[in-house]
Amino acid sequence: MELQLTAAQNQWREEVKDFLDAELPPKWEKSTEWCEDKDFWAFAIAFTKKVSAQGWIGLTWPKEYGGLARPPIDQLILSEELTYRDAPLVNTIGWGLAAGALLRGGTEAQKRKFLPPIQRTEVLWAEGYTEPEAGSDLASLTTRAVRDGDEWVISGQKTFTTWGSHADMLYCAARTDPEAPRHRGITIFGLPIHQPGVSFGPLRSAQIQGAAERLLELSVDYAGRRTQFGQTIGRYQAVQYLCSDIAINSHLTSLMARYAAGLLDQGLPARKAVSEAKAQASLTARLAPERAHAVHAGIAFIVDFDVQLFTRRCRHWELDLGDERYHRERIAAALAA
Repeated sequence: MELQLTAAQNQWREEVKDFLDAELPPKWEKSTEWCEDKDFWAFAIAFTKKVSAQGWIGLTWPKEYGGLARPPIDQLILSEELTYRDAPLVNTIGWGLAAGALLRGGTEAQKRKFLPPIQRTEVLWAEGYTEPEAGSDLASLTTRAVRDGDEWVISGQKTFTTWGSHADMLYCAARTDPEAPRHRGITIFGLPIHQPGVSFGPLRSAQIQGAAERLLELSVDYAGRRTQFGQTIGRYQAVQYLCSDIAINSHLTSLMARYAAGLLDQGLPARKAVSEAKAQASLTARLAPERAHAVHAGIAFIVDFDVQLFTRRCRHWELDLGDERYHRERIAAALAA
C-alpha cells in the first residue's frame, strides 16, 4: 500500500490550509477554552457553519445525506490541518459519534432525518457515555431505558457530556435489557435535550497528530531562540533528543492512521489497524506534551504559550480515544481470533 500522499491529496491539503488562513484570524487566540466563553463560542459556531458550507462536515458521507463521498484519507488530511491550527470546530459528537452510528446501523428514515442537520451544523449533539461509576468500562453503566407504550423512559446520570450545555441532542447509552450479559443489552438513543426531565450542570470537559506537529514546531522554534550557557538550547543533545522523540511519534501516528484509512477506503478488514493507530496516537498524546514541556521548562505552563493548551487537548483526546492499554487489549483479541 502506497503511504505517500498523491499530488491530488497534497493539493487538497493546500486547499484546507488556504481556507483556514482566510477564515481564522492571523493570530488565532487559542489560550481560552472557547466552549466556555460566549464570544469565542459564537465565533466557533460561525466558523463551523463555514466548514459546513464547504461540505466538509460530511466529507466522506454518501451524497444523498449531504456528504461529498470523499475517501477516508481526505478526512485524515482535513483533521490534521484543523487540529494543527486548533480550529474551533464544534459538534464533533454529532458528525463523529452520532453520524458514524447512523451511517453504520441507522434506518434510511433516521439517516435522512438526522444527518443533513448535522452536516449543516443546525443541530448540536452532546456525548452521553460516561457516568459517575462508569467510564472506560461502559458495561458498568446504570442509566436505564424502559419502554412505555410507543416511547422510552430514560433515567440516570451522565458526566463529561461534551458540549452538553450547548447541545440539542444527547448521544445517550442506556441499558434496555437488565437480564442480558453486562456487555449486551445496551442501546444508543438520540435523546432530545430540550424537554422536561433533562437537566445539565456545568463540568469542564477531536487530531492528536496535528497537535503533536504543532508541539514539535513550538519546541524546535523555542530551542532555536532560548540561550543558556552561551548557546541556544537546541544545540544540546538532550534537547535534540526531546524534539526527535516528538517527531518520530508524530510521523508514526500519521503513517499508521494513513494505513488504517487506506484499508477502510478499500473495504478491507481494518479493526486491528484502527486499534493499532489509536494505541500509537494515545502514546503520542502523552509523550509529545511531556517532551515539549521538558524543552520549554516552566514557561510551558504560562497561558501566553500554547504548550499548556495542547497539553490539555492531548490529555482529553487520549481519554476520548481510549487509552493505550484499552487498545492493546483489542489488538490482542484480534491477534488471537
